[in-house]
Parts: sequence; structure tokens; C-alpha cells
Amino acid sequence: MKKSLLTCFGIGGLMISANAQLAFTDASARLSNGLNSGCPITVVDWNNDGMDDIVRLDQGYILVIDEQRPGQNFVTHNFGAVGSGSGWAWGMAVADFDNNGYKDVVAGGYSTSYPLRVLMMNANGTSVTVQNLSPGNFFVQNITLGDFDNDGSTDIFSCDDNAPAHIFLNNGSGTFSASTIINFDITPGQTSGTSNDDSGNYGSVYTDFDNDGDLDLYIAKCRQAVTGPGATSDPRRINIMFRNNGDGTYTEMATSANIAVGWQSWTACFGDVDNDNDFDLVLTNHDHESQLYINDGSGVYTENTTSGITTSGMTPIETLFADFDNDTYIDLLIGGSSNFKFFHNNGDLTFSEVTNLFGSSIIYAPANGDLNHDGFMDLAVSYANIYTSPSSTDDKIWFNNKNSNHFVVVDLKGTTSNIDAIGARVSIYGAWGVQTREVRAGESYGTQNSGFAHFGLGSATSIDSIVIDWPTSGSQTIYDPAPDQFISVIENDCVSPVAASITSSNGSYAFCTGQSVTLSAPAGYTYLWSNGATTQSIVVNATGEFNVLVSAAGNNCGSLSPTVSVTQNPDETPSVSANGPTEFCYGESVVLSGSSHPNGYSWSNGETTQSITVTDAGTYSMTVQGACGNFTSTPITVSVNAATAPTTSDVNIPVPGTANLTATGTTISWYDAASGGNLVGTGNNWTTPFINTTTTYYAEDVATFTGGTATGGKPYVTGANVYSGNTTNAKMYFDVTEACTLNTVKVYTDIAGTRLIQLYSSGGTLLNSASVNIPVDSSDITLNFALTPGTGYYLTTDAITNQAIPGWGNPGPRLKRNSGDVAYPYAVGSSISITGNNQGTTLYYYFYDWHITLPDFDCPGPRSSATVTVGAVGIGELSENGFNVYPNPAKDMLYISSSNGNYSVEMYDVTGRVVYTKTTTSGNSQIDVNEMVPGVYFIRLENASGKSIRKIIVE
Repeated sequence: MKKSLLTCFGIGGLMISANAQLAFTDASARLSNGLNSGCPITVVDWNNDGMDDIVRLDQGYILVIDEQRPGQNFVTHNFGAVGSGSGWAWGMAVADFDNNGYKDVVAGGYSTSYPLRVLMMNANGTSVTVQNLSPGNFFVQNITLGDFDNDGSTDIFSCDDNAPAHIFLNNGSGTFSASTIINFDITPGQTSGTSNDDSGNYGSVYTDFDNDGDLDLYIAKCRQAVTGPGATSDPRRINIMFRNNGDGTYTEMATSANIAVGWQSWTACFGDVDNDNDFDLVLTNHDHESQLYINDGSGVYTENTTSGITTSGMTPIETLFADFDNDTYIDLLIGGSSNFKFFHNNGDLTFSEVTNLFGSSIIYAPANGDLNHDGFMDLAVSYANIYTSPSSTDDKIWFNNKNSNHFVVVDLKGTTSNIDAIGARVSIYGAWGVQTREVRAGESYGTQNSGFAHFGLGSATSIDSIVIDWPTSGSQTIYDPAPDQFISVIENDCVSPVAASITSSNGSYAFCTGQSVTLSAPAGYTYLWSNGATTQSIVVNATGEFNVLVSAAGNNCGSLSPTVSVTQNPDETPSVSANGPTEFCYGESVVLSGSSHPNGYSWSNGETTQSITVTDAGTYSMTVQGACGNFTSTPITVSVNAATAPTTSDVNIPVPGTANLTATGTTISWYDAASGGNLVGTGNNWTTPFINTTTTYYAEDVATFTGGTATGGKPYVTGANVYSGNTTNAKMYFDVTEACTLNTVKVYTDIAGTRLIQLYSSGGTLLNSASVNIPVDSSDITLNFALTPGTGYYLTTDAITNQAIPGWGNPGPRLKRNSGDVAYPYAVGSSISITGNNQGTTLYYYFYDWHITLPDFDCPGPRSSATVTVGAVGIGELSENGFNVYPNPAKDMLYISSSNGNYSVEMYDVTGRVVYTKTTTSGNSQIDVNEMVPGVYFIRLENASGKSIRKIIVE
């Protein structure tokens, strides 16, 4: 078989995956504290400076706000205890209730002494005043904010686990009164603890689901004690949608929208996954697979069961949508207990799970926003325990590593509408079609994401228009805005005067030792740089991060630039990637490509293009001229497997006919061209077809190469708590990119006995099995499972066989596993990727130290020519090369003289058979023809000047 590698390789930091642009860096060092949140966590522009901040409840009850500062650590504002103790808050949301420029916090949990309460910020953000809401002594779940009565002030909605939900209307000054503007008693005749008590309210979203220009309220319901037959039709478990009638009233209509779902739904997340200007829905459920519902544009939903979104192996707690790679499609992150999952939107109503983005700790509660103001969405995350208990793992922030895609961000401030523009809808139009976002405050389960409307533009460098639908005042359109900017818009007032971009004097945000770089903003405005400067340009000779606020006289909307990072002596080492295997057969090739650089490219083989096609074995690297010196990539070694070129001989035939050709080698094939061409024969000895003109053929050999071996997976078991529950029989998932044989794996046990190791396909078909008697301690067990390329394979054990183990009797295999120190995926050479298991990402089950063999493969080698000359060559040609042959005809001896030193002699009979061959260093030689059968022969003479053939008669 000919070798065919299906994997891709990269050197110098290239990420090898379908989603190569997705990567994050742990930036938690920017936080000057080690806090531990419970479930609620918020990213929001707390102080109205145009940059996202972080609002947290340390230990679930201590209010801490981390203020973003360019080029600095976040500034911590600690407001002290606001709740009853660890894990107090189940829900939290943030908005400016009293319009003083600082956002306030509403939070609550399950405490009669610390009821649902508003923490009102003073006018300079230095202290809070507590306002308890009444009635507030209920079991708070998610909190959602919005202007429910459309009076220009932000109101509060809170889920109640044990009774109907609650709304508190803002009186216009930041004080609140309970309201029945929405009648949550949809099953009249309430009796607590029965199916008509309207309890089970967990997740909530205030959104315009039916595209009619006003905001509606969806509640995801879960009642954990309601199980068994008929449970999915119990009203305490059926999700509800209150449609805004546009006249200050709401009507429940989830059934007609086809989203009256009866599973144990924990969160609801609305977003436009297919960019058709309406909001689709992802539901996470605790007793059923999570669901994607597609909006038809009028608020009627259809479940999509082929999206690839799955929450198997985890208990989902939080859900959020954001375009993390700025490719114009929103991606999905689901946090939870025992696992979390990130799904990249493929743009075709399917999602691909991306693993290993955020280290090995399990993200429980994420909130997203731009935490370094660079136009890419970042994350603030909690690593709490179910359901709201802080863990010992500190909260973290994860900065997006960015890519070359463009963006635009819209920052809205309401005047007629509520000041935070909650409920505003922003749509952008361009080459991608349309993208739509909605400003929200409080969604999913206890979390809140940035109130800025963030859009990825992909490679597009222009925007047709931005349409803003304000909650109260109507629609506004901005035409032809520039990309890569943060646009500030105040309702009925102003739009940012200019795209505040920062340019540099040397074309990069870098300088060399002893030098500096000048940063400049657009001319003709007023400026405030993050370092305090007020000039159009600043000279920078130290590393750091900088942005600038650009203002115009008479315009209340400033334009805050994206933050740029200035570096010294930047490392511009190029990365080099291969578009395929770097080991291949003779005659094949690989394309090596370097990362883009403005100053051109210099390859180690002398080529100067960004990409080169390599056919020869060797080591290749790229060098670029950087701002402060030359930089060379990590080299890539290319290996070419080739058979030895055959040894062939030319043949002369006097008249048209056939000829016998010979070649050395093991598996010879004959072709009619030096490369490519047609296969015309096989074998070391081959008779040509009838030919009437001189013709050249080419012999090629094929050699067999050993496929080799590889090892991988977690090498051995580590840590304590090495056995799972007696009934757990886990599955280990893996993908295969190249045919191979899984020879052995290592297992550990303290109970000897026979296990049946089973190999299944992704569809659950048993493909192979091996019965092995495993002794106490560690053992390398032989499987010899043949594997072909595919995804979703899994290894497991047979529960019935496990139960038959003497002294055991349980479905689990009693094999050791890891409960920590796990980081998927695990590679086994380039052929297998162990991707996870069905129990959780922090676990690794049973099968360690995988050993595989690859099948042998065949590769051809260079071709050697063999020319068949038809007809004789005259004496004149012989003389031209310095040869003289005599006598002719010859009877006893045939003499050859030459004045050109070394030469070779071959004689052929009329069938092309070689009857004499010799290489001499003398200028003269002789051939005894006494033993030759009389007849016609051909003599072939060759020296450095060429070759000549003459017909000879032997008498």
C-alpha cells in the first residue's frame, strides 16, 4: 500500500485544527486579588468610561468591582459584605437604576435576613446603600433587568424557585415597588407544593423573540422534585414566554411559539446563530440533551437536532453566545458542573466542539466582554461548585489571543429610553448580510454579559450601515461607519465624531533598544490619552498599553480607540506550517508556508516567496527582516522515502520489431515517460511492443517501508482516589486520522480477573473485543485492534463480564483512573487523538500508555531510462566520437581503437540480447568473435563524448 497521511503538521506556534484562530491566554495576573465567586458573575461598564469592568461577589456575598485600566492591573473596589455568608447569592444583575453614571447591583439568594436587595452606588462610585425589596424573602434564582413598563427606567425581574416570579418597577428615582404588570399566575388556584403553584422559575431572558419591536420575557423552568411519568407536562416544568402586546400588557404564548418545553430546563440563551435578523434559542436541560431552536422570523421555533451541540457528560449551569473569533457568527460557551463545553459556529447551523482552550479547570460560570479593549471578546470566569458554592479555585480572566479579523462595537446610552439602553437592538449590514445583537442585563442563570453590542466582521473592511432600534424612541441608522472602532451613540443626541484609531510612526507598535515610537490619533480633535497626555501624538519609549479618547466640540459622544500594546525589541520569529505530511514518498510534495510579514521572506533553499513547494528531503526554515533584527523560524525537516533507482541497459535492433529490456530491482514497472505517463509493462525482464523508431522506456522500482510505531495517551495513573464508583463503566473516546493497529494499553487493578475490553464505533456498533485476564498491579494488555480513520470511537469494558469477576460482582471494571491532572486531547503519534470520556473532562479512565503500529507502505523511486535504437549507425558517426572498428565483416578478431580514453563496449545479437560487454581504460581493445554464431550483430560504444552504434557482420 502507498502511504497516505491525513494529519496536518505545523511548526512555530501554528494551531492545527479547523478552528486554528481560537486561543486564549490566562490573564488573571491583571487581577490584584484572589477572589472566589459563586455562580453570579458580571462583565459590564460599571463607571461609564467606555471599557468593560468585572462585578463579582467574593465567596458569594462580598461585593467587589474590578475596574479596567489600559496597561495596568484592574483597580479593585471592595464594598464589603452585602449578603448573609458564603454562597448567599443565586442571582445578580447590574444597571444604573438612578441615572447617576455608576451602575448599581441587585442580588439575592435564599435568606430571610438578607432578602433580594439593590446595592445603590453613590455619585462617585465609592460606597453603596442597601435597599431591600419587598417582598424579597423568597428563593431567588436568575435576575433579569429591563424596562417592563417602557417608562424610561430600568425595572427588576427575579425568578422564584418556590412560587411565581416577581417584578419590581422602578419609580424613576431608583426606588422600587412590586408590580403585577405581568401575571405570573398562569395556573389559577395556587396551592403551594402542587402543580399549579407556578414555581420552578430558574433562567430568564428579556428579548424581542417575535421581531415586533418590543421586549418579551422567557422563563426556563426546572422543578427538581417533579419527576416520573407525566412530569414533562407539569406546569412547574414547562417553560413560559410572555409576549409583550405593545400596550403595557403581556400574554403567555410559549405553546404557540413551540418553545413550551417540559424538560428540566436550567438556562435559556437567545442569539442569532444563522444571521437572519432574529433570535434563536439554546436550552440547557438537566434531564435531556440540550436543544437548539431556530426562529422563523415571526417568533415560531423549530428544533434543530443536527447542530452538534451536546451537554452529555456534564450538568450545564450557564450559557452565553459571543463571536469569539470575529468571523461574523456567534459561538456558544456552556459552563457547568463536571465539565464545560465551547462550540464554534460553523455558519451552517452546525457547531464544532473545541477543546483545550481554557486549561484543565472546569469553568462553572462565565461572563463575556472586552476586558482589554482590543475588539475581541474575553471571559471572566468562576470555578464554583454546584450550585452556588465558591470553590478554592480563584476566579480568572481569559484574554482572547486575537486574529486578523475585523470588528465594530457599539456603545449605547439612552435618554428617552433607559440610560443603559437595555432592550436596544443593533443590526449591522455588509458583505456578510446582517448581524443582530440585543443589549441585555441579566440572562442565563445569575450572570450578565457586556452591554456593548460587539460584532465580528471577518475579513470585511467596510460596513454598509448600522441600524439601532431604541426601546422607546424608534430607529436610528448610521451609514458607512469605519470598521475596527468603538462607536459611542447617545439617543437623540450624538454619534462618535470619528473612528479613533491609533497609528504609529514606524508602521508597528514597537521600538528597538535606545529608540522610541510615536503614536498618533486623527487630527483636528481634542484628546485624552490613557497616560494623561492631551496632545494628538505621544512619544513612547517604554512598553505598555495605550488608548485615546477623541472628542469634538459640541459633540457629547467621545470616541475611545482600541487599546494598542507597545513592545520593545519585538520577537518577530515567523511560524512555518505544512499543508500536509512532511514525510512522504518520492514524487510527492508538501507546501511550506510562512506567516505573513511586510518585509518579505528568505528561505533556507534560496526561495523568496511566502510559500514554497518542497519535493526533496532536507531541513527548511524561513528568515524575515524584523524591526530590530533578523528572525528565523524553527526548522521543518522533510523526509522523502524512495526506492533505489534501477540499473538498465540500452538495446539496439537493426530493423523494426520488439526488444528485450532488463532492469535491476524488486518490483519493476515500465513507463513511457520520465514522470507520470502510462504503465506499459512489469518485471525485471520485459519485451517491448513492436516499435519502428528509436524509443525510450523508463523503469521504476517500489520499495516497502516499515510503518513504524507510536505511543501516547496518559502514560500512567497519578493521584489519589484512583477508583470510580462500583457501577461506573466509563467510555474513553478517541479519533483516528490514519489506519493503524492498537496493540497494547496499560491497566491497573487490585482485583485479579477477566475483563472483556470492547471497541465501539461512534454509532455504538461493537467493532472488536479482547478477553484478557488481568492480574493485580499494572499490566500491559494485548488488544491488536485494527483501526481505520474516523471519529467518536470509544473503548470500554463489558459490564456482565465485570460482574463475573470473583470477589467483585459489580458492573464497573475495578480498573484505576485519574480524577485530576488531566488535559485532553492526548495524542498517540499522529494517528490517534484521545478526546475525552463520558464522565467529565477532569477524569481519565482505565487505558494508559497506548502502543500502536502503523501498516507498512510502498514508495517508488527515481526512474531509469532504457533506449531501444532501431537501425544501425554508420562509420561516419563512429569516427565523430573518435572510434574506429575493424575489420567488418570480422572472422577471428574484431578491433576497436579510440583516442578518447575510457569507454564501454556492448555487443547485441538481432534479438537485443547482450553477447559481450566490457569497460576498458585503454585506447585500444579487441573482441574474439570465433565463438559467436555467424550473423548480424550490433556494437555499442560509449565514452564521455557520447555513444555510437554500428552493425557488424561475423562470418
